Amino acid sequence: MGAGKTGGIILAAISSLTFGFVPFFSVTLMDAGFSPFEVLAYRWGVAILVLLAVGLLMRKSFRVPKGAWLPLLTVSFFCALTAISLLIAYENIASGVASTIHFMYPLFVAAVMMTVFHEPRSWVKIGAIILSLVGAGFLAGGDIRLEDGNVTAGILWAALSVIAYGTYIVGVRKTAVQNMPTLPLTVYVMGFGAICFTLIGMLSGGVR
Repeated sequence: MGAGKTGGIILAAISSLTFGFVPFFSVTLMDAGFSPFEVLAYRWGVAILVLLAVGLLMRKSFRVPKGAWLPLLTVSFFCALTAISLLIAYENIASGVASTIHFMYPLFVAAVMMTVFHEPRSWVKIGAIILSLVGAGFLAGGDIRLEDGNVTAGILWAALSVIAYGTYIVGVRKTAVQNMPTLPLTVYVMGFGAICFTLIGMLSGGVR
């Protein structure tokens, strides 16, 4: 296994580990009275400041390639939709189940890449998609209710997060933004989301 591949696996593992803290802190904040828009406005707002500072220190170019503005806004929208969908799901069903459903997004990506972009099909990929759908069905069939929560709404919002994040990934891979460095791309995506969450939250009374 090459050094690059090993490093990628390690970074992916760290990403999965840190993502596990998202439900914990998000649910804790919402239980304390924060709205989903408020949680995301603060979370993404702080993140954008940190990432922007890192980018400037590393002298990264934040230039957007010609013809990439519309795809950039589109993928930013789907990334923001992912975040708010998942937090609304956390309000309605058990966060562990909502997160498990959310992590079906690689299967959505695989299905889109095979059907729309004609990537090679394999029985392994198809079998994985079917098994994951069956597993999600068993999870959803258990007692996943929360007090004052709506199970149907929670499952639908979690499913929307799958579609939204899968669309975001496909967009990043198959549009002009694929030529942008990761850090500047993340700054723009999270900056767009932070602005949207703040504005919508203020209009709805969800950001103090």
